[in-house]
Amino acid sequence: MGSIIWAVFDVLSEVRLDQTTRALWMVLFFVLPFLGLLAWLYAKPRLANFGNSARLRKTL
Repeated sequence: MGSIIWAVFDVLSEVRLDQTTRALWMVLFFVLPFLGLLAWLYAKPRLANFGNSARLRKTL
């Protein structure tokens, strides 16, 4: 449960995602919590390839 809460806050704080994408991630987290968390952990490093990724690299 704590990992789902972390994922929600992590998605909400990600500045490179638009509102629609954030909403879709929230739906995925609450409908399929474990699968949604695994999908986010898989997709997050791929965001580092876009734009300024210094903050993302620091948190990883």
